Amino acid sequence: SWDATVKVWSVVVANGETVSIDREPLAELFDADSSIVCVSAVAIPDGDGGIVVGAGSADGSFCVWNLHSDGVQVVIHKEPARRGSGPCSVIKWSSEGGRLSLFTGFATGKVASYALVDGSIQKASAASVGVAVQA
Repeated sequence: SWDATVKVWSVVVANGETVSIDREPLAELFDADSSIVCVSAVAIPDGDGGIVVGAGSADGSFCVWNLHSDGVQVVIHKEPARRGSGPCSVIKWSSEGGRLSLFTGFATGKVASYALVDGSIQKASAASVGVAVQA
């Protein structure tokens, strides 16, 4: 959102349709440095009921939180804005073989991948595709 926060709600879905949304968010995340322009969340495959949330910001920074099933919220990665990076316009989780990967894309054409390993984010690779990355 414009105020650099991410809010997470509980949503009940049945037969592909939203049945209910709680009035109050489950979590409010305040650690971003700039207006949020993209968000992605996924359940952690180890089965503890937690989720990880990534949010990209207008200044090119991004932040990743681990929301534990007991309500504890932990910032597990905070990537600062880099000069000339442009907005972090795309952030997307991918799960393959029980491993989580995070992909980020920027208005300058930079893309990067990260792996979630033992509760922390590790950079895997980065490249430039030469054109702005958009959702």
